[in-house]
Amino acid sequence: MRRLLVLVSMFWLSACGDDPRTATDRHARIVDGELTNGFENVVAISLRRTQCDDPPVVLCSGTLVAPRAVLSAAHCFVPMRPGLAYEVFAGDGRGLGEEGVTVSSVVPHPGFDELSRKNDLSVLWLERPIDGVAPEALPTGETPIPEAGERVDLVGFGATTPGVVPDGAKRIGVGRIGSADDGVVSVDPDPSVSCVGDSGGPLFTTGDTRALVGVASSGDPGCREDSIYALIAPALESFVEPTLEAGPPSEPVVADPCGPPIPGPDVGDGGAGCAVSKGTSGGGPQWLFCLALTAVGIRITRASWG
Repeated sequence: MRRLLVLVSMFWLSACGDDPRTATDRHARIVDGELTNGFENVVAISLRRTQCDDPPVVLCSGTLVAPRAVLSAAHCFVPMRPGLAYEVFAGDGRGLGEEGVTVSSVVPHPGFDELSRKNDLSVLWLERPIDGVAPEALPTGETPIPEAGERVDLVGFGATTPGVVPDGAKRIGVGRIGSADDGVVSVDPDPSVSCVGDSGGPLFTTGDTRALVGVASSGDPGCREDSIYALIAPALESFVEPTLEAGPPSEPVVADPCGPPIPGPDVGDGGAGCAVSKGTSGGGPQWLFCLALTAVGIRITRASWG
């Protein structure tokens, strides 16, 4: 219950228009990681703002793998699947970009299991490409799966501890593979580990050739001991590649869990994420709070940050 109150309070502050980032400037992101201006195709995923002047609040991370497609974790979206309730931001170590791109639909892995986190992958389709950002290459059949003891790079927009609102800064950290089993790998701190907001973010092999191999799924509640990543390779031919080849669904995957639906983007906004500016009609912060509460409520009893 305490964690629920922390999370609800966090999103309530956001919905009321206060900038949640001011209280977290002193915290590092990817725990024991470093700010980075690289990895341009690693993006932040935010609940879709109903007012354009509101600051985005990072919910999860992801990787652009096609001009209009982001690979992330299914658990970020499956409880409600509101494709139009999200937007994606490019960013770096200084924070998020000024303009978000609306997510038009979310396609979770059909075999995703909410309890076991098996197949914790999803593809987000964007209304338009992100300007100036090139997609990351997917792994191939020749991409080796990282083995126990191997060092890997973790990238994301997450926080240091559960209940802390990420400030939108991108960080990179180094971990070490602890074990690999049934489509997932555990990553031990070396010295870095993922945390809240890093869900869906990428796992890269290190060395001369960087390779995208995993997606952040969960971790210990204190963000200190380990983090779990879903491997992409087992789902590459059965889910990721067919989903990208099929293109966006003809009908957006949208489900409105509470209240009236969020209005679509203003005409001519070019796919910007927010719906309206302050002082105009057509939505309000209460719906952001409602969406956020629904998203976190299903996961508050799980002993992990994912």
